Amino acid sequence: WRVGRVVFVRAFLVTGWGAYGPAAAPGMAQLTQVRKMAKYLVGMGILTLLSGTALFWNDSAGFNESWMQTGPGRTFSVGGTLGVITLLMGLMLNIPTSRRLGAISGAVQKAGGVATAEQAAEIARLQGRLLTVMRIAAVMLVLAATAMSVARYIPA
Repeated sequence: WRVGRVVFVRAFLVTGWGAYGPAAAPGMAQLTQVRKMAKYLVGMGILTLLSGTALFWNDSAGFNESWMQTGPGRTFSVGGTLGVITLLMGLMLNIPTSRRLGAISGAVQKAGGVATAEQAAEIARLQGRLLTVMRIAAVMLVLAATAMSVARYIPA
C-alpha cells in the first residue's frame, strides 16, 4: 500500500499543486507544515524497509550467499535496492524541498496570500523538483514492488 500512496501523491497532489502554482500555497502549507506529509511518508518507508529486511533475512536464511546467487535472491535484492534508493531520495530531496516550500507558503500566507515574483518563481521551482522526484520515486517503487512480487517465480 506504500507504493499506492506514493503514486497517489505524485499523480494527484503534486500534479495539482503544479497546476495552481502559488495559489496552492495554503494546501501545501497544510500538508507540509501542519500534517508533516513528507515525514509521514519517510516514516512509513522506514517501517517498510525494516519489515522487508526482516522478511528478506528470513527467506534467505540469514542472507545465505548461495541463496543470494539464485534468481529469487537476485530479484529480491534488486527490488530491495530500488526501495532503499527511493527512501534515500525522500530523505535527501523531498524533506528539505517540502520544508522550504512550506516556509515560503507560510510567508506568502502571512503577507496576505499574494506571492512576490521571487516567491512565485521559487514555489514553481520547488514544485517542479517535487514533481520530478515523486515521478522517479513512483516508477522506482512500482519496479521494486514488481520485482518483489515475482521474485519467488524466477528460476534459480
